[in-house]
Amino acid sequence: IISLLDAILGIDLGRFLCPTVLILLGIWFLIRPRLLSPDTALNVKLLGDVHRRGAWRLAEEEIWAIVGDVRLDLSEAAIPGGETRIRILGVVGSVRVTIPEGVGIAIDSASIFTEARVLGQKQSRAFAPYYYASEGYDSADQRVRLEITRIVADLKVKRAPSRTTDTA
Repeated sequence: IISLLDAILGIDLGRFLCPTVLILLGIWFLIRPRLLSPDTALNVKLLGDVHRRGAWRLAEEEIWAIVGDVRLDLSEAAIPGGETRIRILGVVGSVRVTIPEGVGIAIDSASIFTEARVLGQKQSRAFAPYYYASEGYDSADQRVRLEITRIVADLKVKRAPSRTTDTA
């Protein structure tokens, strides 16, 4: 579109548009932490991955992984009662979540392209939002809501293998 407008108007719009976008993005990064509620953690990774596994405490969080993967293994995590919201924002990367039995999960993806493999169901979306809620989500004691905003999102959610105790 910019190239077409350049040709029609005879003006190099890229010369003006690119710096303006970068300045606005910088302002957004500066004021965004002030827009979060006080109990929401902010984690920013411009290039790189965010991995959580083992014993850790799940809390409200906003993860900015501009180019990178987000992997959250909740199988051993301390998950509080009620709904815990995790926002994942970026340009491109995969989101992998392992969730224990009995924990409800809901997903809102506002990505341009979404490839989702969630609890055995596969869907691809282009220019359309993706929404999923596990069976009994509203009545579950522990609920995790993922809000994903990316240009390209590759999403995979699976249940953690159930831990059986051997009584032998």
